[in-house]
Parts: sequence; structure tokens; C-alpha cells
Amino acid sequence: MPIDDVTGRAGQLRDLGTMQLVECADRTLAVLIARDRRTGKLCRPVGDCHLTVPAEHGAAFRTALRALGYALRCYRRGSVPAGQLAGVRAACQVPGTLRTARWW
Repeated sequence: MPIDDVTGRAGQLRDLGTMQLVECADRTLAVLIARDRRTGKLCRPVGDCHLTVPAEHGAAFRTALRALGYALRCYRRGSVPAGQLAGVRAACQVPGTLRTARWW
């Protein structure tokens, strides 16, 4: 592979840093949070039911969520009984796609 090709390909990707992935209970909630004037500038929608929050905006995002009347629970691997979040995952399931959530 020529050097020019490698240099060009490297310029096509950009590391945006560490992000927190937030899964919303449904599409409506994800849209509400993503379009709110306080939370919308701190997160980006990813798919139908997920939002990403840059690590440096985590505290401000949680504060803005509380102002909307929501709280963000932090799940750690193994802390949530199997099946407890099945309803959340089912609400976000798009026919014909496979979506899995990892909780830690």
C-alpha cells in the first residue's frame, strides 16, 4: 500500500474521545432528551433509543436530566438481574436488526 494511500486513509477517521452510551426506555424519550435546549447540546443521538455523552459533559448532562425530571442510573456488570431490562430492549428493537445492550 503506497504511503499516500495510508496517509489519506488515516485522515478519514477521527477519534472523538471517550463517550458514555445511554439507553433510553423508548424512542420518544431519546428524541425529547436530544432536542431539549439543556440536554441537547451535551449529547448526540445514536440510533433510535441511544444517546452518547462525551465524558467531559457527563456531570452537566446528569444535572440537565434532573432539571427535566429524569435521573440516570449507572449499571455495573452483574448488578442488574437477567431479564429486568428486557422491556427496555424490546421497546428499542427494530425488526430485522440485532441490538444488544451491555450493562457495566
